[in-house]
Amino acid sequence: MKKEISLELTSLLDVILILLFLFMAQNGRQTEAAENALNEANAALDAAQNKLADAERTAQAYAELDSRADIITVTVEKTADKRRISVIRENVSGDGYRKDIDFDWDNVKYAKNALNTEFRTLAAERSPEKPLFVMFLYDSGEIYNSDFQMINEAVSKLSEEYDGIFTAASDIGRSGGKNTY
Repeated sequence: MKKEISLELTSLLDVILILLFLFMAQNGRQTEAAENALNEANAALDAAQNKLADAERTAQAYAELDSRADIITVTVEKTADKRRISVIRENVSGDGYRKDIDFDWDNVKYAKNALNTEFRTLAAERSPEKPLFVMFLYDSGEIYNSDFQMINEAVSKLSEEYDGIFTAASDIGRSGGKNTY
């Protein structure tokens, strides 16, 4: 006697269809997550390109300014035993300049003379067609009044003696933000 085997595929098809739908739903979520990640990456790329374009415009502006004018920054810092005046010229081409004048209470006259000599050298070496801007940046909470007076006097004297030299002093410390011209 032969036995007939009968298979019902209805329940098997139901299971296969359920698995197919789950796979398609999972695939849709993964596609959506990938699209979101792509959109975020594109937004980050756009932001980076904008920053790069801004940086290129800024660099071009600095190069243009550097070709048309010289800018000197004068700063002062103090420690327990000495003070330092820094005369700094930075430019786009990288051939900047820095002169540090270290002094203490015993050699203030040396510092004054060295600063005046440095300023005269810079004024004499500059191109007459290019203006020279000298910025004195200080923190009024960190600078001795005598040092401020000495440097401010030297900077002011420089602009009085030479044409095309412009000066400004600015309190950049936490106690100020005042500008003096």
